[in-house]
Amino acid sequence: MTTSWTNILHGNLVQAFNSNLFGPILYLAFTISALFGGYGYIRKIRFDTSTHKMNVVLKIIAAGLIVYGVFRFSTTKLNSPHSMESLRKVSSSPMSKDSGDSTRVPKEDSP
Repeated sequence: MTTSWTNILHGNLVQAFNSNLFGPILYLAFTISALFGGYGYIRKIRFDTSTHKMNVVLKIIAAGLIVYGVFRFSTTKLNSPHSMESLRKVSSSPMSKDSGDSTRVPKEDSP
């Protein structure tokens, strides 16, 4: 979501949606909430968020975030050197069968 919000701030709206579908939507919601909070502070109005309607809206948003997170987690391909696929490739390579650090270069005066 951080990448999505950064893209919004840089003016890359399409890339913001590509980074995270909920990023621009939540950014807009938080911005509107801050503006309403500022308006309420100036006008000395308190917004009541403990209503039944607000609880339903928050539950729907939370469920949407969870469903989207599970979907995204299960469909996103990892490009990490620590992913299981990368670890399988390393463990099956001939260099991994050595009992030492294969990246170390021996000193010239070592036996």
